[in-house]
Amino acid sequence: ARKSRRHAACVATSSSSMRLLSSAKPSHARRSAWMPSGLSAQAGRTRDGTAIAVLGLQWHSGWRYDWWGGQLGYSTEAQLGHWRVDGAGGRESYTQLAVLPLLRNHFDGGRSPWFVEGGIGLTLTDNVYRSRDKQFSTAVNFLDVLGLGYRFGAAREHELGLRLAHISNANIKKPNPGTDTILVRYAYRF
Repeated sequence: ARKSRRHAACVATSSSSMRLLSSAKPSHARRSAWMPSGLSAQAGRTRDGTAIAVLGLQWHSGWRYDWWGGQLGYSTEAQLGHWRVDGAGGRESYTQLAVLPLLRNHFDGGRSPWFVEGGIGLTLTDNVYRSRDKQFSTAVNFLDVLGLGYRFGAAREHELGLRLAHISNANIKKPNPGTDTILVRYAYRF
């Protein structure tokens, strides 16, 4: 009798465990806060002819705010860029790292595929940027971005957009000529 009670308890425990496990979501469906939720590629050219290519990772937050007929959202981008410039001393290359917090507004209460975005972040180049026309005084600068984009795909997982980026040190140190870039951007949301 003792054996049958233990057996019945094991069966009940196993049955409860199986129900609990079958109702749980698989662990791979949960995304860690540290795991990126998207990736992007951008390419553009500054006014003075510097070619820029940028790869990025995005972390989209779940935060949403309805306002003025649109829906505001927040995300953060980490970027790795390559700059190629014909400088006074010949062709030079720079590596850029940037962190960019962004606010994005989707029109029509978030239902429209069109959006505008903007953000201010920090950028670091491996050397102080110099072109034929200008020279920065710092390797650490601010990155200001304004953009317009369009989301598409079955789950709107694809994005195409244009961004205007301005990089300068906000007059922390002179000279501070700054540089402006127009970037074409593609992004994919996981």
